[in-house]
Amino acid sequence: MKSLKGIVLMKLFGFGLIFLLVSASAFKTKKPNKETMMAEITESPQTCSCEVKSKTKASGKQLKGCQEFRFEPLLALQNYPNFYNFRVIHLTSKSNYLQPAKIDDETDRLKTFGFDATIKRMQLSIWVLIFTMLTIQWAILINNWLYWCSRHLPKNEATVSLSVLIPARNERENLPELLETLAPQLKDGMECWVCDDESEDGTEEWLARNANRLGIQWFRSAPRPEGWVGKNWACHQLAARAQGEWLVFLDADVRCSKGFINELCAYLNATDAHLVTAIPSLSYKSLSVALLKLMVPFSVFTLLPLKFAETHPHPAFAMANGQLLAIRKRDYLRWQPHFSVRANVLEDLMIAALVKRHHGIVRILDGREWLRVLMYPTLKAAIDGFSKNAVAVCRTVPMAITVSAMMAMLYLFPLVAWVVLPEARLQATLAVLASIPMFGISARVVGMPFWLGLGYPIAVILAIITLMRSIVWYKRGKIVWKGRVYQKGL
Repeated sequence: MKSLKGIVLMKLFGFGLIFLLVSASAFKTKKPNKETMMAEITESPQTCSCEVKSKTKASGKQLKGCQEFRFEPLLALQNYPNFYNFRVIHLTSKSNYLQPAKIDDETDRLKTFGFDATIKRMQLSIWVLIFTMLTIQWAILINNWLYWCSRHLPKNEATVSLSVLIPARNERENLPELLETLAPQLKDGMECWVCDDESEDGTEEWLARNANRLGIQWFRSAPRPEGWVGKNWACHQLAARAQGEWLVFLDADVRCSKGFINELCAYLNATDAHLVTAIPSLSYKSLSVALLKLMVPFSVFTLLPLKFAETHPHPAFAMANGQLLAIRKRDYLRWQPHFSVRANVLEDLMIAALVKRHHGIVRILDGREWLRVLMYPTLKAAIDGFSKNAVAVCRTVPMAITVSAMMAMLYLFPLVAWVVLPEARLQATLAVLASIPMFGISARVVGMPFWLGLGYPIAVILAIITLMRSIVWYKRGKIVWKGRVYQKGL
C-alpha cells in the first residue's frame, strides 16, 4: 500500500509540474529574430533619435528603407517615457540613426509596454498559484481516499455499556424517524436520553406520547444560562443523566441503519480512542442544497489530511463531526467538553481540539454504510445553518474574506479567463478539468453522486454567498439560529 501511495503521489506531482510549465510557457517572451532590433536611446527625447545596437546577424550593416522595430523587455528606456510608453513604433532609417515616424495614439490604440508586461506577470503568477493549489489539493485528496479505505466500522458483535444522547430543538419532523430505527437496536446495558430544548413545533408533545412505547427517556431542558449555546447546554444536561460507560451524542437529523449500534459497540469495545466521530452519507432534497453541502466534504478531504486529524497532537489539525460524537464517561467528567466550549457554535471542532490539548486520541470513522443525514431541507435553511459557523471555521472575519477570495480565484477565475482571455484557454481548460473530478470524488466520499462535480461553480458561488452572510452576522455581533440570537463570539 505504501509503494502504491508513493507511485500515485509521484505521478500526481509530475502532472502538477506539467501544469506549471504549461502555464508559464503561454506568457514566455519571444526572443528577437532577424527583423527585431534591440535599441538604446542615446540622445535626448527632444531630438527623437536613437542609436541602433543590433543583437542579430544584421549587426554592423547599413540599414535601408523603413522597418518596424519592437522594443523588448531588455530595453533600457525607463528614463525616456516618450519612447518607453510605446510597445511597437515605426522607425525610418537614416544611416546608423533611426527617427520615430508620426504616431496616432487614437487610431493605433497601442498598449504601453510597461502595463502589458505587468498584466502578463500578474496572469502568470495567478496561474502558477492556481495550479500549485490544485496539485496540493489533489495530493491531499488521494492520500485521504487511500487512508479512508481503512476506516470502516468492523462487522462483528460486542457489547458495551452505552448511553445514546440526543439534543432536540424543533425536531418534530426528524426525531420520530431516528428513534423508530434506533430504539429497537438498544440492548441490555444501553439507554437513550432525549433533551427537549424548549421546542416550539410539537417535539415535546410527540415525546410525551411515544417515549414509553419506544423505551426511551426524555426531559425538558432547564433554563439556558447566560453565555451558553443551546445545543451545548442540552448535551451538558444529557451527560449528567447518562449512566453508560460510553456517551454517544447524536443529532436528531441522523438516520441509523439496522445493525449500527452493534457495529459501533464492537469498535468502541476495541478502540484506544478518547473521542470517536464518524462521517455519514449526506442526503438532499434539492440540487441547490446538494451543491452547497458538497463544499463540506470538499473542504475536509482536499485541505485536511485525515491522518494528521487523528494522530497529530496540534489542535490546528482537530476535526470532528458533531452529528456523532462518542466519548468515555470518565473522560467526559474529567474534561467537561461541553462546559469548556459552552459559548461556541462550532462545538465539534472545539471539542476535538480540547481532546488534543489533553493529549487524547481522536478517531474518525467511515459511517456511510450505517449513518445517513438529511439536514437542511431548503436552500435558505442550508445557508442559514452554514452561516452560523462559517466564520468560526475560518477562525476570523479577515480569514473568511481571504478564503472567499481564494475560492473565487481558484475555481471561478479559470472560467472567466476561458471567455475573456483567449491566450489563456489552455490553462483555463486544464484548471476546470482538474476541478471537476476533485469535487466529484469529494461528493462520492459522502455518498452523493460523482456528477455533482460538474456543478462545482454553483457550489463555490453558494459557498461564497454563505461566507458573506456569515461575515455580516459576525460584524453585526449577532448569530441567529433556531429562533435564538447569540452574541458575537458565541
